[in-house]
Amino acid sequence: MTAVATFRLGVCQEKLGDPGEGSQSLRRRTEILPQGPFAAEAHQALERLKAPDSPEKAAPGGDHPQR
Repeated sequence: MTAVATFRLGVCQEKLGDPGEGSQSLRRRTEILPQGPFAAEAHQALERLKAPDSPEKAAPGGDHPQR
């Protein structure tokens, strides 16, 4: 899997409410190509997933209410 695909997989997993898998994919992305496309975004997402009170953890899917 390419670095870009791995990054996008991690972002999707985060948005689907699976921060553990999202973090794992994003970490893998930074190992594949540390300075390539989406490197800064991957590092930002990893920091966001580490934050204890991030909105993504409180309500999966961002600030949209669950229906």
